[in-house]
Amino acid sequence: MDMAEFTKLKPFKARVAKVEKIGFPERVTSMTAPDYRVTVVRPDGSSLVINKVHTTWMTNKRLERLVDTKERNLPGEIVECSDAHGAQ
Repeated sequence: MDMAEFTKLKPFKARVAKVEKIGFPERVTSMTAPDYRVTVVRPDGSSLVINKVHTTWMTNKRLERLVDTKERNLPGEIVECSDAHGAQ
């Protein structure tokens, strides 16, 4: 699933199981941070993989901290960590 599809999902509770650094975007600026692949596990056990989440300096650390056993309010908490301009 790409980030555009993920942002269109209805709000739901789920756990962020994995945040994997996959490199930097092609257009790098002073605010650019790595891109990430994010795995989300729903309470029913099904999972979603967001192939690429663009981040900026500082929001990437917030995204990395979402990984834990606590259920999160999604897609909102991941969207807040993404860089909408990096996707363009």
